[in-house]
Amino acid sequence: MLTCYDEALKLDLRTADLARQHFGGVVSRLWRILRSLFHEVMGFLFLAMSAWGAIWIARVAPQFNGDGETLFKIVLVGVFVLMMGAFGVSSFWRARRITRGK
Repeated sequence: MLTCYDEALKLDLRTADLARQHFGGVVSRLWRILRSLFHEVMGFLFLAMSAWGAIWIARVAPQFNGDGETLFKIVLVGVFVLMMGAFGVSSFWRARRITRGK
């Protein structure tokens, strides 16, 4: 013989299970959004650093007179620009892949 308490307990367990499933879905979606946002922000920062280096090269390159120190700085900053640009683009690609669920 089932009492009202047993029925209420079954209802509470089903409700708790549904709430857990719903909460798990919400948390996974929120985690995906936050990961994507993180990659987009990092991609922007990397591209901003790359632009900063490119502006420096554009300002210094016309003044280049053939000395080794300036050439070394230009090459070093050029490598920095390429590396930061690649990191920025890959961060945006990763953010896109996260939002598409792959």
